Amino acid sequence: MYNSPYGIPKSWKGERLSSASIMGIPQIVCPGGLDQGACGALPSLPQEYLDDFKCGKRKGYKDTRAPYIHNEGVTIMVPTLDEIAELSEYIAQKLNGTKGPTCFIIPMRGWSAYDQSEETATRERGWAAGNGDGPTWDPDPEFPMWSVRATLMRRLLREKFSTATKI
Repeated sequence: MYNSPYGIPKSWKGERLSSASIMGIPQIVCPGGLDQGACGALPSLPQEYLDDFKCGKRKGYKDTRAPYIHNEGVTIMVPTLDEIAELSEYIAQKLNGTKGPTCFIIPMRGWSAYDQSEETATRERGWAAGNGDGPTWDPDPEFPMWSVRATLMRRLLREKFSTATKI
């Protein structure tokens, strides 16, 4: 999504979420890690993304209006809710065509070690207690223990999954 140097190489011509579906292999699908995109060093981020942070369109780290800097070579991009909607549409399209048993699971309290509240943060969970909320954690205002991304995806997939698909 963000042309990350850590993503799938541009030379790959395959499709995600397709092999097991086409072959009818039973599968369990989970949106792990979709709360972030690991991009290159901060100076390599396109101005468009930096502007999104500055204007508040894209959630910044601890209300700094800047992305989370994992280290000198890795900057973390947080998807916007529009991008989560786009990902949800992609997932629904792929899984609605599956030929085998498929289960889709949405972790409501976050999708990675970075995507958790201070209350659940531990070293074992990947984000040490005392560091506050994870850098991509964004609670749903209506359900504060749940991720706003998870509640959006859950709502959209309930609408978009075919009647044969359940969440």
